[in-house]
Amino acid sequence: MSRASRVGRGRVRRLLLGGAIAALLAGCGEEPEPPRPPAPPRVVGPAVRSSIDARGMNLLVILSDTHRADFTSPQDGGRQLTPTLELLARDGIRFPHAYTITPTSAPSYASLLSGLHPEHHGLFYNEQSLSPEIPLLSEQLRADGYTTAAVIGNGYCSARYGFDRGWDWCWNGLDGTGSYGPGLTDRAIDWLDRRDSSKPFFLFTTYMECHVPFLFEPVPNLLVERNGEAMGAVRAENGHGNTSVPIRFPPGESVLDLRVLENGVVAADPQNPSQIRLALIRFGDARVQAESFEGFDEGDGYFRRIDRHAKIHVRNSSSDSTSTAFVFRAVKDYSNEEMQSNYERGVRSMDREVGRLLAALEARGLTESTVVVFLADHGEMLGEHDAWGHLKELYEEDIRIPLVLRIPGGPRGGVADRPVDLTDVHGALRRLLAETGEFDAEAQRFFPFDDGARTTPIRVAAYPPEMVDRRYAVIWRGTKLLVDADEDRREMYDLRMDPQERRNLWDRRAASPEWHEMRGLVEAGAQALRVAETLSLDGLSEEAKAQLEALGYTN
Repeated sequence: MSRASRVGRGRVRRLLLGGAIAALLAGCGEEPEPPRPPAPPRVVGPAVRSSIDARGMNLLVILSDTHRADFTSPQDGGRQLTPTLELLARDGIRFPHAYTITPTSAPSYASLLSGLHPEHHGLFYNEQSLSPEIPLLSEQLRADGYTTAAVIGNGYCSARYGFDRGWDWCWNGLDGTGSYGPGLTDRAIDWLDRRDSSKPFFLFTTYMECHVPFLFEPVPNLLVERNGEAMGAVRAENGHGNTSVPIRFPPGESVLDLRVLENGVVAADPQNPSQIRLALIRFGDARVQAESFEGFDEGDGYFRRIDRHAKIHVRNSSSDSTSTAFVFRAVKDYSNEEMQSNYERGVRSMDREVGRLLAALEARGLTESTVVVFLADHGEMLGEHDAWGHLKELYEEDIRIPLVLRIPGGPRGGVADRPVDLTDVHGALRRLLAETGEFDAEAQRFFPFDDGARTTPIRVAAYPPEMVDRRYAVIWRGTKLLVDADEDRREMYDLRMDPQERRNLWDRRAASPEWHEMRGLVEAGAQALRVAETLSLDGLSEEAKAQLEALGYTN
């Protein structure tokens, strides 16, 4: 059954079928492998002093989009790609059990900036806009006397979607060529030099170095022809934004030929074709519509793949020639080997940009007055569990994120074993910089430096329409429960013994003390998904509606 058929038409269908929770508790699964020996005990860093006065300190938040936790530290199985981040962790504290709240950018950014989960701030997927009624950290700190700035590499965290509130200055890197890291860092450093130095600052930077398309990677061009006449050759990838080709269509039927070019010529090697994937195919004038596609694969309802040559049959319903724009989003279709190598290259590039920002602080005498946070919005699957990308699963590679916190005068070289999520980060920064100015016993409840027991579970949900499967995860005292609402998958893992999630312990859950506690937590994960059933296309942009309708959603 196709994805669109499964999603269905009409208003967004209920995400949890009536018997999902009952089926979850019923039980099934394959016999798991014997568990491995226990992992060595964690080393927890030096305890924090009774209080650290951070009131009036600057704040630099560096967010690396799609950055896996194990690609930042050798201690986490990393690949020693990030020497700068390792030095930052030696000067601060590392959180190896930090989690996103959903592996999608906009909802995660909203949770970081608001301290709320999606069912409370209202963003479940990228094409939604953040309500102006949701207070953001930028607004809160500006009200406390901070000067604020944002350098944004992700278009889903931009003014278009309501993320421009609270900033004295905000720059969105999607300027037609993408958001490659060095340009973002240049603008951040430039702002440091021209800010109002009489006030403490909050500088929020977001990078896309680890996210496809990889802007440092040479990509094919796309030749666009209308009825055999060339309309233009454009870069197949336009960073993380859309490509627009102006075209004038005569009345009636026309054919758009799309030819993939390599080194200026049509890619012609049938054994190793250069493939690209197109999404959001539309025209700027409603009178011009795509009627059929030829030479594309079926794709997933969002992206359509082109090998070397494809056609779009177009109809102009006007009796006159119509000038419009052919709009699309394209990414190169990377092989698994290209994906792995480019991802590692992106991680290295990100580490260099962190180094440049930290060097800029040092050169300006700001190191000892600036709290630095490095984190991600979510991770990325690189072949684990036969999955690639971040829109399919809720395994650790996808939802566990890097988190490093450096506080001048704070603990150094420590490892905090207690799990935290993006909402905890918001709460900690509010208390550290504004409300109390101290990491006291109250603040440690939200951002602890010890390995004490957490009093609430970590919960992560997969919301439509980006997520292929409607899933949620509950993590409690080292045990993780995964539920697929559509396909009725049930998985349970002991993350302390099995961090790679290779042995499904569902059949042995009765012997797990954590399971008996988690039974009562299952409904919390389900409720987060149920709230999304109220989603509607009302109020969305035409582009957002086109994307959702392609996936099977309509009013």
